[in-house]
Amino acid sequence: MKLFVTIIFSFLILNSAFAQKLPFQNFSVDKGLIQSQVQCFTQDKQRHLWIGTFGGLDRFDGTSFKHFTKNDGLISSGISCLYTAKNGTIWVGTFKGIISYNGFTITNHAIEDNSTNYNFSTITEDTKGNIWAFNFNKGLFIFQNNQFKKATLPIPGAFPTCLYKNIEGQIVVNFHKKGIYTFKQNVWGKISDASFLNEGEFIMTIIDDNKSYYALTNKKLLVKFLNNTIEARQNINVGNLGGLCFDKRGDIWVGTNKGVIVINSNNLITSVRYTAAMGLSDNFIGTIYRDAEGNMWIGTDGDGIFKFSGGAFSKYDITNGLPGNIIMGIVHDESKGLYLGAREGGLVKYNFSTKKIIPIDYSSQSKAGINSMASDNKGTLFIGTMDNKLLKFNGNTFKRVVLDSRVNTFVNSISIDNSSIWIAASSGCYNLTGDSVRKIKGIDDVTLSVLPLEKDKIIIGSNNGIYTAIKNDSAKKVSNSILKNTEANCLVLYKKYVLIGTFGDGLYFWEPQLDNVYKCDSKNGMADNHVFSIFIDSKGVIWAGSGTGIQQVMFNESKKSFSVKRFSKSDGYESSENNLNTIAEDNEGNVWIGTTKGAFVYTDKFSQQANARPYIVIQRVSSSQTDQNPEGHKKVTPWYNLPVLPILPYKNNNISFTVKGIFLKDPEDLLYSYQLVGYDSGFSQPVRQTFFNYQSLEPGNYVFRIKAITPEGVASENIEEYPFSIATPFYKTTWFLIIVICALILTGVLIQMLANKAKKKKEELLEQIKNEEQEKVRQRTSEDFHDELGNKLTRISLLADILQKNVGEADTEKSNLIQQIKENVSGLYTGTKDVIWSLSANSDDFLEIVKRIEQFGNELFHDAEIDFSVHGVAQIEGGIKLPVDYSRNIIMIFKELMNNCLRHAKASKLILKFEVTGNNEIIISQEDNGTGFNEKTTIRGNGLNNVQRRAERIGAEISLFTKENEGTLVSLKLKIPQKGG
Repeated sequence: MKLFVTIIFSFLILNSAFAQKLPFQNFSVDKGLIQSQVQCFTQDKQRHLWIGTFGGLDRFDGTSFKHFTKNDGLISSGISCLYTAKNGTIWVGTFKGIISYNGFTITNHAIEDNSTNYNFSTITEDTKGNIWAFNFNKGLFIFQNNQFKKATLPIPGAFPTCLYKNIEGQIVVNFHKKGIYTFKQNVWGKISDASFLNEGEFIMTIIDDNKSYYALTNKKLLVKFLNNTIEARQNINVGNLGGLCFDKRGDIWVGTNKGVIVINSNNLITSVRYTAAMGLSDNFIGTIYRDAEGNMWIGTDGDGIFKFSGGAFSKYDITNGLPGNIIMGIVHDESKGLYLGAREGGLVKYNFSTKKIIPIDYSSQSKAGINSMASDNKGTLFIGTMDNKLLKFNGNTFKRVVLDSRVNTFVNSISIDNSSIWIAASSGCYNLTGDSVRKIKGIDDVTLSVLPLEKDKIIIGSNNGIYTAIKNDSAKKVSNSILKNTEANCLVLYKKYVLIGTFGDGLYFWEPQLDNVYKCDSKNGMADNHVFSIFIDSKGVIWAGSGTGIQQVMFNESKKSFSVKRFSKSDGYESSENNLNTIAEDNEGNVWIGTTKGAFVYTDKFSQQANARPYIVIQRVSSSQTDQNPEGHKKVTPWYNLPVLPILPYKNNNISFTVKGIFLKDPEDLLYSYQLVGYDSGFSQPVRQTFFNYQSLEPGNYVFRIKAITPEGVASENIEEYPFSIATPFYKTTWFLIIVICALILTGVLIQMLANKAKKKKEELLEQIKNEEQEKVRQRTSEDFHDELGNKLTRISLLADILQKNVGEADTEKSNLIQQIKENVSGLYTGTKDVIWSLSANSDDFLEIVKRIEQFGNELFHDAEIDFSVHGVAQIEGGIKLPVDYSRNIIMIFKELMNNCLRHAKASKLILKFEVTGNNEIIISQEDNGTGFNEKTTIRGNGLNNVQRRAERIGAEISLFTKENEGTLVSLKLKIPQKGG
């Protein structure tokens, strides 16, 4: 297939004076290139373009250059060749040797030749990853054992003239007069005798397309061959020749000292030549390179580099035939050609048959430039000039038409239907029929455009809204709230919609039948919201020319939504202001666009599909930690030296990313979609920003992800990821939470303990107060009881004595009665003493209780024939406090038991034991050697039942062991209440 620009530009070889400018983009020292004499190119795995010059090495990301010089480690500023190895290392041939750059460091490699002067022309790599280098004077080298050694040749003493790596990755070398060899599986093999060479002729360059080889000789002979078969040959009769390179269509680009020639790879016939007149350079072109996207890069001697992406636009301006760069009118006349009017002063016609631009003189009517143009169906051209005139041109002569003799009317635009000419002017709207001029009533605003419709209806766009009018009626402003005050620059009918280009509000789609308005503006992708031209081409495509660009607008009628295709430098279109109603289509289907930078021509069949994909890189990572301590991260990534897996502190954490989509075709219009995994739920909507910042992130692991997207919606072939972490502060760690929980628990326990202690202390205080009150009550009760009852009993006893004296001993019955009274009084008094004692404070001490029981026993058995003994009293310490009423119940229990023994047991011996155990238990036992009894047959009396109840009352256990004729053992076990509680 021929190169896509071959047909349209082939005529330019003959007519270079009026050659269209092609979309060549120049990057030289004024754009940041390190030096303007370019020697070589390569592209790394991240899609950066590397440029070798006489003054240093550059890495280009599409918009900016990074320089590498001697200060960075280069052994020479002169770069002669470049190569990117499979592992990504950049190999650089310099005038003083070979270096490599792995993204971290630049390394100088020893060369076996030991010379100090080199000019390597080629560095490449074989299928096994071995690096080869070629110098015409020094020969062929291979990198082994960390140095470049002379390669073993297929023929001893053979002289290599060029080195090349074919599409299959095999090394190809031409040896002068010996033939062309490949190095495959460590073995040299001959592929051609090169018999087409004449005496003194040798091959300078070899390339292949996987079908055939192409060789360029020092005699300017280009030969296409396979093995020993010559398929085509052609002498290139130009000056000096530079590099060869295939474009993505398969044709061959050859650098010369007067631009580039493009050669058909099938027959080796020159198709086209690109020169300075077309936007290239006439300086010598020594190297040409095709990048991964298909862009062609052209290295010149003094003009820097040029990029050609094969865009659909070409350009005419003042440098190639136009009278000026500000094109205010473009009119296509099928029979007469294409008219272009410039504001600087001039009218020209482009003749399609002769391919020439012809100036047309209208100075007899006006010396000013042109502001607007239109043509009727008879071929008459109407022109509005900058000096407020309206001219008619019939192809031979010009005639002036006066719109209004009272005012100088400036013609903004001209619209034509079948029968009438409509003039949008500074003083309103006018209709021209023949030589008759009529002003439309009802509108005195500045009108900018008129849209004629069927049935003599027109729509008028003004600087103060939209008007409608029918035939001779007055114009009326539309009632639609959106349109009635808009600044309408241009009007076009599209299906059932009126398209309105506005100043500041974008593009309106108005549906008059339903009075609905749909808006397309910069939010939908338009370059800006100032629309000056609208055009519907023969294929129904909507063109919108705005203040900074040209775009195609697609309208989805069912969804009432828009998509916009913008054009940029890579398409051959420069950002420029479009002028009012200056878009037209010629008879070949090319769309002409008038701007402030000339006329751009769009050729649809050369528009390329958007198949190239960008590559995204993260150029910089900045954080509070890395900024404050740049040496804190010794582990970094190559090429951009990003810190690896940083862990940022939680306090005031801040991390930012600077990204770049490497898209050499169109780097300026890329969009970016991003996601912070761990924070964002998904990728963002595409945005234009290249700087992203995150602050105050929660602790955890994160991954920043970024991808680039072209204006056509094609995503980058990679998604760049950058992981990092936010450290968990100590107060959010698990161990700290465990400590906090434990501390809270301990605090709770401590608070509970303190509360319990305070409660207990309060209870003890209350108990103390209660005991003190009880003690006082007991003391008063004891005293009152003793004084009152004692006195009364004493008085009864005295009265009994007196009564007994009066009765005398003779009256036995009365005397016995009185004696019983005295004995009962005595017994009552004795019992009363126990009650009074139990009310005293001493009765709470267990030792006092023991002594009281012992005293009672001694008194009870003093006159009885029973041996009474007490054990364990000496081992009992004072201070064992028992609650109130314990003493009385204990004493009453053992008084009852001792009385039972005295009355019923017929015992001769009774032992009373007291014991306080280590378990805070009191054990009191009473054992006799009496007759005992049978518990099963003997009915318990009130005494034993009272003993049982009293024991239960104080929480004691009472145990009774007895057997007939073997005595009785009674034991009382009592737990000492803590602190008397």
